[in-house]
Amino acid sequence: MSIDGRKRKIYGLRYRMRKRGYRFDGRKQYCYMPDDPANRSKLMERRLVSLGYGIEYNMLHLFAENGGGNGLLVCCALYVSLLILSNNLIQPT
Repeated sequence: MSIDGRKRKIYGLRYRMRKRGYRFDGRKQYCYMPDDPANRSKLMERRLVSLGYGIEYNMLHLFAENGGGNGLLVCCALYVSLLILSNNLIQPT
């Protein structure tokens, strides 16, 4: 596939995904999940990943929906623990 063809494919896929509620980071090649899980498309996500994009799940929304007011606190604790493990500050036993 030529470079122009790849750009057109990415542009069209991003357009269709934005209509479904996905959000994109302009600087990085990341896509954020829609707030409504019914609007997700596994096929579109798979195509986007094959074109080099990463997908980030909207964890704040999921925790707030399931845990009420404590959902944000749980999500922040999870995020911090993942950051610590990814930076190898704490070695898993």
